[in-house]
Amino acid sequence: QQNGLTLSADEGFRDLIDDGKSASKGVHLKAGAGMGRILQAVRDGRLGKGDVLLVEDLSRLSRLEILDGLETVLLPLIRSGLVIVTLEDNARLEQDTLNSDAGALIGFVYKAQAAAHYAAKLKRYGLKHREQNRKQILDGQPVGAGWAAEWRTVKGDRWEISPYAATVKRLLEILWTEGSGRASQILNAEGHLSPKGLAWTQSNVLRLIKNPAIWGARQIAAADY
Repeated sequence: QQNGLTLSADEGFRDLIDDGKSASKGVHLKAGAGMGRILQAVRDGRLGKGDVLLVEDLSRLSRLEILDGLETVLLPLIRSGLVIVTLEDNARLEQDTLNSDAGALIGFVYKAQAAAHYAAKLKRYGLKHREQNRKQILDGQPVGAGWAAEWRTVKGDRWEISPYAATVKRLLEILWTEGSGRASQILNAEGHLSPKGLAWTQSNVLRLIKNPAIWGARQIAAADY
């Protein structure tokens, strides 16, 4: 409304939404991902001159290296005749303006470059943080304590067995002797509460026993994480 625009009610455009996949690694460009669908619509002629694409800011379109981002995402959108409106500053990016206004073109490239630099800065921070985590884990220090299994707790700078370990131990005993079908009934009858302090159900019993953290495994994002 602030930009005098009306969102399309056409059902054919409902799929043209980017749901926030990584713009720094290009995940959002893959087939089926939000920006991938938008670019395909441009190539198919479904989107083009007269249409407007709303984005929070230019970094939501691409955080790739500047030349890659321009070639892969930004220029194909602009050259299609599509108008890009960034809600952060209410700027309009369109082909005629960028062709005729040097200031607008410089500002456009500057924003694209700033998005790429921001992504690179985040990556450097992430690598440094993960390296620090590795050293702490090797030293036996707790990392990501909030994600730990319920039978572990942190005291000072070391892991300890938590009071809740007795409930987890009892659950495993019941699973061994009775199976998962009666586990929730027995735990409730004996007065054991679920990790959230509620009565046990079969679904949260199954959820807990399927979690590798119950036997101390640490889940990681990738092999080199």
